[in-house]
Formats: sequence, structure tokens, C-alpha cells
Amino acid sequence: MSNDKPQITKIEAIGIIISSIAALLAAFIAWNQNQIADQQNQKQNQIQIELQQIQESQFSRELEQKYVEIFYQEIVSGNSIRQNNALTLLLMIQPATGEKLNQWAKQSGLLTVKAKEESKKIETQLNSRIINSRFRLFIHLGQVNSRPVLERNLLIQKLESQGFQVVGFDNKSDKYGPGVDFFDEKDRKGAEKVVEIINTLLPPEATKLIVRRQNVMQREGVLGIWF
Repeated sequence: MSNDKPQITKIEAIGIIISSIAALLAAFIAWNQNQIADQQNQKQNQIQIELQQIQESQFSRELEQKYVEIFYQEIVSGNSIRQNNALTLLLMIQPATGEKLNQWAKQSGLLTVKAKEESKKIETQLNSRIINSRFRLFIHLGQVNSRPVLERNLLIQKLESQGFQVVGFDNKSDKYGPGVDFFDEKDRKGAEKVVEIINTLLPPEATKLIVRRQNVMQREGVLGIWF
């Protein structure tokens, strides 16, 4: 009894298999090229960030040296207003350096009564910034549903002025909403402080960032910021 169904020869079958493999191979090559391109873009972005950080670090060191010179001149002046202004300058340099200079001023015997009061206030703020310096922030600038994303330099300025270390950026986004992720309960207060800083910068109508504990293994002091 004859079978009316068309028969596929071995050669035709091999041709179909080869065509399928070729299509899969082409798709894989395209995907691989996209992955390589993404990696190259990420490396280029990271290089640009590192170069900018080096330039900013060099500028900060030069500026800090100027602050130290001005600080000394104003403290030895014996004038309350000038001394208070000098103490305020300590908030514009590295917290550890500021703390050392404040301690020197306190022990010098040169501070007026008003300047001593200012020194105590500055000490509290510097201690807070030293505590914050243990945190390393990764900021994700990807946008979801037209939610506002703050400008990178503004974030660096505001966060680093409070002692936080901004160590990286990317354009990833989080569909679950804006927030600051922390991975160790010891870091909750640091995350809350970052949320407070950023939320004051956002437009009034914007969805505010919240603090989120993530159950993922990560080094202590690492925080992730999502818009």
C-alpha cells in the first residue's frame, strides 16, 4: 500500500538542519556582538568616571591646602567672626582633615567663647560625616515611566559633602520603584540618611525614594540608589 505523504530525503533533512543551525549561529553572533558592545560602553563610561574622579580629587587636594592656610590665619587672629568663618570652612574639606584642624583649634587656647561654641557644632557635623564615609554608593540613573532622575554631578556634590563615597554609576533601572537598597542591618541608618538627602532634591510631585533591605550577600557599607 503506497503512502501519499511526501518523503523528505536525507539530503533535504540535512539541509534543513544546517539552515536551522546557521540561523541559530547568526542569532548567537548578533547577541554576542551586542554583549561585547555593551561591555565596551560600560568600560568607556567607567574610564570617564575614573578620570573625572582623579581630576576632582586633585582639585580637592589643592583646594584643601588653601583652606588650611586660611584656617590658620583666621584662628590666630583672635577675632570671633573670623574664627567662626574659619571653623565653618572645615565643612568644605575632607572630614578627617577637618576634625584634626578643629581639635588643634580647640587645644590651641586661641578660640574666643563664641568660637568655642561654633567648634562644638562643627565637631558634631564632622563626626557624622566621618561615620558616613564608610558607605560606598552605587547610583543607577535609568529612568522608568518618566520618573525624574537627578543629574550626576549634583548627586556627587550633595552626597560627598555629607561624607558618603560615590563609587559608580550606570544606566540600569528598577521597575519596582525608586529606593535605596542596603544589605546589612548595620547600614540602615546610612540608607535612611541617603534617602533624606535625595528626597529633598526631587521635585515635590516626584515619587520619593524609600529604604529597602535586600536579602542578597553584599559587602558591609554598600548602598544601591535607584530612581
